[in-house]
This record gives sequence, structure tokens and C-alpha cells, in this order.
Amino acid sequence: MPNSNAPNTARNIRPIRELSGEVARKIAAGEVIDRPAAVIRELIDNAIDGGATQIDVEIISGGIESIRVRDDGCGMTKEDLSLCTRTHTTSKIITENDLLSLSTLGFRGEALSSIHAVSRLEIISARDGTAWKLTSSGLEPDRLPVGTVIQINGLFDNFPARRLFLKRPASEAALCRQVVQEKALAWPGISFRYSSQGTNPLVLPAVQSLRERVLAALAPQEPESFFHVIENSGEGFSFSVIAGTPETARANRRSLMVYVNGRRIQEYGLIQALEYGAEGYFPNGTHPFAVL
Repeated sequence: MPNSNAPNTARNIRPIRELSGEVARKIAAGEVIDRPAAVIRELIDNAIDGGATQIDVEIISGGIESIRVRDDGCGMTKEDLSLCTRTHTTSKIITENDLLSLSTLGFRGEALSSIHAVSRLEIISARDGTAWKLTSSGLEPDRLPVGTVIQINGLFDNFPARRLFLKRPASEAALCRQVVQEKALAWPGISFRYSSQGTNPLVLPAVQSLRERVLAALAPQEPESFFHVIENSGEGFSFSVIAGTPETARANRRSLMVYVNGRRIQEYGLIQALEYGAEGYFPNGTHPFAVL
């Protein structure tokens, strides 16, 4: 006897169709770029890979209305600009074998194409004294002494389904600031500046040591003398840890951070190893301050 409570879906069944290129691009872009902080993360990675020594990030309305990232890196040629917003275009790798010896933060060739698919994107970039500007209208000569300026407006204006998942602008701004802070921790030799609505800027000048950058970026309340450097190396690896004394004990693990090759990773095993290394030195129920 058929189940009278079973839903009658026959009338709603649709045939399989190939998505249009535009819809497919937006869906794929939403997997790479899911919020303003992801845009900033990708653009900072590109700037670092391009040899920048100064990276400035400015946002409006949590990055939903506007994101502007400027760097003084190597910049792009006219030919580079004409290709950079196409899918899987990159200067980082050529063959699959290059994946075995990566030395860059980015390599997939998806960031700019994804950003372009879900926003109004404008890029000005200079190489060897010649600058070009890329807009929706195409390429034209421009003026810029060095580096690249990327302007993003109206993030997800053309993808309302994704925009619904964004938080309030203030919350998105906090996530953007966190990304800049996290990137700056791993690259003390680069100057970073972040501002939201032109107020409350985060300014981190280039410094000589990881310890200086950690203390400047995280601004712990305890005296600087409570934070020490532990360094070691072996065959094929080296590490540095900025660790706090027991007086810097924390109630949670937010001050436990792990970076590998300049990129923050969320790896429970390494976080646990840091905690095991501090076992017996910190009061029960507390956690160490450590940046590896």
C-alpha cells in the first residue's frame, strides 16, 4: 500500500541541464571568496608573493561596500593584467611537478578570477615604470610609480544568495582586521597598515625580529620581559616560538598560533604539542601564550 504521507515530488522533478558559464563561475567563486576577509587574505598573499615591503588595506562597511589593497611589489605588465582575472591563470606554477617545490603562498590561479566574478574589480599595476589600469571596459594606460592597487566595490551585489550569509559590517570588519593581523605575524619584515572607515588603524611597521612583530600585533598586557624566543633547527626544517612565561597564562587557546611556511594553519596536533611542552608550568585549566 503506498505511503500517503510520502511527498509527491514527481511534479517537481526537473531535467538535468548544464549551468550557464556565469552561474557556474559565481558558484565556484563563492567557494574561494565567501566573505570580505577572504578577499583580503588572497590579495595579501599575492602582494607578499610579489615581493611587497609595504601593504595597505582599507575597507568600508566591513569590506562589503569597498576594499582597497595597495602594495609596492613587482607589479604586473600589460600582458599579465589582460590574463589575471581569467580562471586558473598564475605566475606561480607551470606543471604539476612545480607543486612539489612551492615557495609561494598562492598557486591555484583562482583568487582574482573569483573576486572578479562576484564584485566590481579595478586593478592598477606598474612594472618597470609603466602602469596600466584594468576595468570592466578593458585596459588603458595609467599612472602609478610602483606596485599594484586593487579596488573592489559591491562584493556579492550580483550574488544575493551569498550576501545573505554575511554578518553585520562591524563583525566583517573585525574578521578583516584579524586576517591582516595574522598575515603580519608571519612576515615581520613587511610593513602592514589596515583601516576601516578611515578610523582605528592597525599600523605595523617592518621590524627585525618575530618577537617584535608578535608583541606589536597582539599587544599583550603583560610586560615584554615575560615573552621569550625559543629557536631550533634540524635537517630540512627550522622553527621559532615566541612563548610567554606562566604569568601570561590564558583562559582559552586563542593565543596559541601555528604557522608553517608563512601561512597560519589550524592543526590540532601541533597546538596540542605546544600545550604538552608547557605542561606543569601553567595553572590547571589555563593555556600558554605561544606563536610558533
